[in-house]
Amino acid sequence: MQPGTDPREVVEALAGYEDALGDLYAAFAVKFPRRADLWDLMSHEEHGHADALRSLLGKAEDLAVFVDVERFDVREVTVATQRLREQTEVAQYSSLDLREALAQAVELERSMIESRALTVFQTDTPSVVAVLDHLREQSSQHRERLRAELSAVR
Repeated sequence: MQPGTDPREVVEALAGYEDALGDLYAAFAVKFPRRADLWDLMSHEEHGHADALRSLLGKAEDLAVFVDVERFDVREVTVATQRLREQTEVAQYSSLDLREALAQAVELERSMIESRALTVFQTDTPSVVAVLDHLREQSSQHRERLRAELSAVR
């Protein structure tokens, strides 16, 4: 089996990305304490996304179809996850200001929404559809919340 074709590997890679994004938002909560409420909420929700994805691990029939449509490249997800981890490591010490952090977060949420990973296909099982719909809806809410915060920052 080639890397990225094992359904469990795919789900774990996607969940790892969501966890890494949650960790970045948690780092932003520390860096920007006056907006910690926003960043803490976003972090909590991203970790919830990872949990939702991992809930699919016990459903082998769902995963086989989910992976067959080749929506994503596990290597790309892994590289993106590593970038998030690197950003998290330096977040506290970087010169990034709140406006830049918000703009970065808007872009991260936009890229997730536009990725094929959250696209629902006719062959998806109801449990996969429910998870993807939830992730897409929450990512859209995150993007709009972040955009509103960004426009309020001068």
